[in-house]
Amino acid sequence: RQLMSIMSLVETNILTFKQTGIQAIVETIVPMIESGKELVQLQERINSVIELGNKNYDITFPLDSIRIIPLVESVPALVNVDAILDEYYRDARLKGHEIQQLRIMFARSDSAMSYGMLASVLAVLIAIDKVSRWSRCNGVEAAPILGCGSLPFRGHLTEENLEAMLKNYAGIRTYTIQSGLRYDHGEESVRNALKR
Repeated sequence: RQLMSIMSLVETNILTFKQTGIQAIVETIVPMIESGKELVQLQERINSVIELGNKNYDITFPLDSIRIIPLVESVPALVNVDAILDEYYRDARLKGHEIQQLRIMFARSDSAMSYGMLASVLAVLIAIDKVSRWSRCNGVEAAPILGCGSLPFRGHLTEENLEAMLKNYAGIRTYTIQSGLRYDHGEESVRNALKR
């Protein structure tokens, strides 16, 4: 199933490139990451499918043209994110993959469902700090993403709480928007939040 998913990314890139001259998909989010080794293995798998596409289609893409965004969901993985990144960085370099930029996603909503709100908040704050330190130490530009919902338990990303979110989770580059915001808070409130 994973290989079929990767192939669909490559085929989508081929179709969109034929129509627009642009590679549409350059990143893919991979959930439930617990180790750096998994990331290296998955990047190798993606590159294998890119090579297969290059052999079978008239458009070719360079290896590593689809990068992984690891989604770190569990509290143990969040608080040990620097160890995961160390393993990923080391193993990737051994295989010839240079990592100059890193997108990484933290699951504020899912971790709260599994471990409780307090553990989730603290783990995400620890993860943000550790990624920032890791980034400076290794000379890799990191751009963390926070996945959270609009309910307070699941992250409280709403127009009314936006300033607190930005202050509490300083260091996050991107926030994901869940559909609950749209359905629970009204169109104007959602537009204001998105503009901010």
